[in-house]
Amino acid sequence: MYRKKAIPAVGHVQGEYRVAAWAVDRCRHQADADPSIHNASKIELNEFRRCGVTLEATYLIRLFAVFESHLRDIWARAFERDTHPIVRDLIDGCAARQGVPDDILAHAHEVRVYRNSLVHGGEAPQVILGGARQYLYTYLGGMPPEWQSSN
Repeated sequence: MYRKKAIPAVGHVQGEYRVAAWAVDRCRHQADADPSIHNASKIELNEFRRCGVTLEATYLIRLFAVFESHLRDIWARAFERDTHPIVRDLIDGCAARQGVPDDILAHAHEVRVYRNSLVHGGEAPQVILGGARQYLYTYLGGMPPEWQSSN
């Protein structure tokens, strides 16, 4: 795997979010104008609204999952580690090995903490999807250009 493929993979999630948000908004507007649309699909109008409200959070969770997957691949292949650390330690460990600056590391953790609040509950400062994508891009930019095992 190469960094030049991992970084766009994170960005593709935001693109998919834009498509989904557009589609949900369009369907909601059509259902507002013609109630038979949502009656035929057995989707309640309030479900369209709820989906629109929670869609960005759903895609932020997915964005972080893509990031974590690539980070675990880096951990295993580039750093030849066979452990499975919790995500906080994984982020710290990769950053330490590559000398990622503290501010970039802190932003990656902001995304992790917010993602955890979405998944597990609790309070955390909100990180918008575009900001999260940029923070994780920047973090991945500090990773090795390629991470294929030497075995």
